[in-house]
Amino acid sequence: MMEKYWELIRPSPGDAPVVYGLDYKLMAYIDQIVEWYEKERGKERDEQDDRRRS
Repeated sequence: MMEKYWELIRPSPGDAPVVYGLDYKLMAYIDQIVEWYEKERGKERDEQDDRRRS
């Protein structure tokens, strides 16, 4: 659901923001933050799984 919403409000490069203040550059930056968070969260889960197996 979140992905669909994100697609609806994401402007193309050079287009006006759909949501005031969320221009293309800011949305791209937020995407980077979310990707980093998901990657780090995945590492944390893997570490927890490893500790449970030990």
